[in-house]
Amino acid sequence: MKAAVFLADGFEEIEAITPLDLLRRAEIDVTSFSVQEKHDVTGRHNIIIRADALITEFRKNNDTLYDCLILPGGIPGADNLKKCSKLLSEIKIHFQAGKLIAAICAAPLILSDLDLLSEFRAVCYPADMDKLKAHIVSGNEKTVIDRNLITSAGAGTAVDFSLAIISSLLGRQVSDKLSRKIIYA
Repeated sequence: MKAAVFLADGFEEIEAITPLDLLRRAEIDVTSFSVQEKHDVTGRHNIIIRADALITEFRKNNDTLYDCLILPGGIPGADNLKKCSKLLSEIKIHFQAGKLIAAICAAPLILSDLDLLSEFRAVCYPADMDKLKAHIVSGNEKTVIDRNLITSAGAGTAVDFSLAIISSLLGRQVSDKLSRKIIYA
């Protein structure tokens, strides 16, 4: 299994680091990509993360699709992700191929702007729910899985979001085992 986490200045740190950490613990090959022209990406709370690679290296030769694309939120992080045309193109390609797309906090708005949510249940950061163009906006749920789409409300749901990704990729038994191992369940 291959997954990618995309980073842009202003990303919400917990929403990026939690999936990176937990997916690696689950032995998923996960790579962080900066959508900028530099490896060092500054989070919303001024924590600097060194991305594994630049977006220009993502599927450089149009090689095999990834199993999962992960979009952390945060403002202006999600807005900065939205400015990356290569990322937007890859989201569409992967989504149409049925690959898992996971977006948290403000990042589901990127999917909404790409008109990918019209037939899906979805959630995002509560203050932005009115901007979400989803089939059914799930106001009470904090993490929503609908076919090949996982959306989540924000920083406080980062562990649930990450475990949902693991469950979708490797099965519920693996995510439950990891949940117990990290003393979450």
